[in-house]
Amino acid sequence: MATTMRKRMAERNCLAKIRKGRLARVLLLSVLISLACSTIVAAATVRLTSMDVEWNLQYTDTKWRLTNDTGVDVNYTWSAYGGALTDSGTIGPEYTTAARWTNPYYIYVPAPHPVTLVVVCTWEGGGYARLVKASSGNVLPPPPQPQLLRPYRDGLVVKLGRVVPLKWQYVDASGAVVDISTPVPVVSVYGPDGALVDLEGPGASTEFYDADTWAWQLNWQTKGLEPGLYDIYITSDSESLYAGTIELR
Repeated sequence: MATTMRKRMAERNCLAKIRKGRLARVLLLSVLISLACSTIVAAATVRLTSMDVEWNLQYTDTKWRLTNDTGVDVNYTWSAYGGALTDSGTIGPEYTTAARWTNPYYIYVPAPHPVTLVVVCTWEGGGYARLVKASSGNVLPPPPQPQLLRPYRDGLVVKLGRVVPLKWQYVDASGAVVDISTPVPVVSVYGPDGALVDLEGPGASTEFYDADTWAWQLNWQTKGLEPGLYDIYITSDSESLYAGTIELR
């Protein structure tokens, strides 16, 4: 009888241990699932995009776009993998994925290129994300540059008081002419003293485009100006580009 009782007690203890072990495994699995879901949510709310290096940044910085869909401020710290470069900042909730083109937020990382960036993000409520991206190292070609056409090309000397028909085309990195009819460019001329010159006056005109030659033109009235060197800049698509220098005598 005593032997039977001891066997039953042993069986009960064994079943209790099995149940306890199963419960522990269930709890552990639940924690792992919770952590995995938390990581997925974090990755979905803060994103890092590696960008091709812009031509004017190729010797200085790489550019990385960070977006924030958490709805709150996100504090981040970035580090260049395998290097000593590191910095930190805060990205506001207005820099969403939907607004990445109209209202982008960039992290600029000093050269050399390419580089792998690690960004650790935290936000209120226990939010956390660790983002890792490698830059492509590709260098984007420079934007098309304005090139003054003959006879009023860069370096020309012009008689003071004449109306100068400034003509220019846009050329790409290979020197080929490209068709850029929009947006309408804005010409700015700076005089010998560095001051902006008023381009209005008799004989002057606004910028106009010739679709047959892919050339823009503006008639510049030089009457009343001082002799000296005049630098010409053309702004197209929000970027001011140097086009050349003309001397008035």
